[in-house]
Amino acid sequence: MSGFPRLSLRERDRRWDLAQRLIRDRDLAALLVYGEPEGAGVPHFAADNYFTNDRTGGVVLIPRDEPPQLFAPVHLMVGGHYEAVLRGDDHWLEPGQFITHAGDMPAGAARGGAFIAACLHERGLATSEIGVVGLGAAAFHPDGIIPAGTWRELTERLPAATLVPADADFIALTRCLSDEERELVRWCGHAGEEMCAAIIDAMAPGVPETVPYAAGVAASLRAGAHNSGSVFVVAPGGESVEWGPPAWTYRAQPPRVLAEGDVVLAELFPVYGMRETQQQLTVAIGKVHPDTDSAAAAAGASYDAAIAVIRPGITLAEVVRAMYEPIEAAGGWNLTPLIHSLNPLDAFSACGLPSGQVPAIDTYGAVGGVPTVGGDLVLKAGMTFALEPNCVLGRRRVNVGGTVIVNEKGVEEVNTLPRAMRRI
Repeated sequence: MSGFPRLSLRERDRRWDLAQRLIRDRDLAALLVYGEPEGAGVPHFAADNYFTNDRTGGVVLIPRDEPPQLFAPVHLMVGGHYEAVLRGDDHWLEPGQFITHAGDMPAGAARGGAFIAACLHERGLATSEIGVVGLGAAAFHPDGIIPAGTWRELTERLPAATLVPADADFIALTRCLSDEERELVRWCGHAGEEMCAAIIDAMAPGVPETVPYAAGVAASLRAGAHNSGSVFVVAPGGESVEWGPPAWTYRAQPPRVLAEGDVVLAELFPVYGMRETQQQLTVAIGKVHPDTDSAAAAAGASYDAAIAVIRPGITLAEVVRAMYEPIEAAGGWNLTPLIHSLNPLDAFSACGLPSGQVPAIDTYGAVGGVPTVGGDLVLKAGMTFALEPNCVLGRRRVNVGGTVIVNEKGVEEVNTLPRAMRRI
């Protein structure tokens, strides 16, 4: 692969044109884009970065027929951009597009409702209809990402303005990736592949789970991709319905030590250029239970079924039906989605902890799960999906898969290593 792809000014102009198209189609005076704050890992919703190609955590105003303006909530944003210009780095914004004060309020208040309202007043937008990205549902933010206090302050100070959600329009316009964005996904998938290889190489009986976990993170960073936090589960003897970050990342306890017969499951989330891929890696250590082998065969067949049917024009629900057939034929069920959209993550298959499948799980009440969301989504070229077929037999689970790009003829796989259970 060619090294470290970039985004060009042509891509910048394409994205800015998309914003103006949204403004015209909705007959808006401007678009206000509220990005997820930085400082808590990689943001799942970074719509601000989409238009700035710069540090996340800002607020972007795009007036009709004008270039974006960035409300920078910390002076460090300005310092970073200043140095990038001196270094000759690619940059999309000019210094005049940074808004560092509103009235007597400094940039440190730029994410607040009072600052935003003052900026809109100063630009003659206090009585206009403005589309807001960040107000509607987004990945992991069912009620939007704008804090209630910020929204209250903004609406109280702009009583004559009409502020309308524009998230659905934004997602619809940006879901199909450009050629340059697809290159970012391919590179990110390469980083995920390197993570998988490093994790496999670091595994052996007697090794603490922190060792392969660290190896995967290091491989991601070497490839220039940061990680939004990985799932890493050691299933002793192959049995576990746990799914999440290692317990030692949130609870004071020692890591597990790998042993013969264990099954290690990892879900990886490398991000490059704010485009994400995911990899679902399962590694069996030595001889495992026959149910683990059966689950691996069903998950692999589910992956193959998806690859066989994915193409432009098919719905997500049709892909889901094809993926379920091998799982159901094996008598299994799925703890996590079999497939979900990426960039953005807003459509996925049903999953959960079904009653009667796991001994004593009913002591927690009716745990249930989530239904399929976005099943009517019609696949188009440029969309990206995480294929993550998983089959559980009893408490023995195998999860495999990687990221795919829907292309004009069918599907492009960006991962190979995690497509089937690996053994050491």
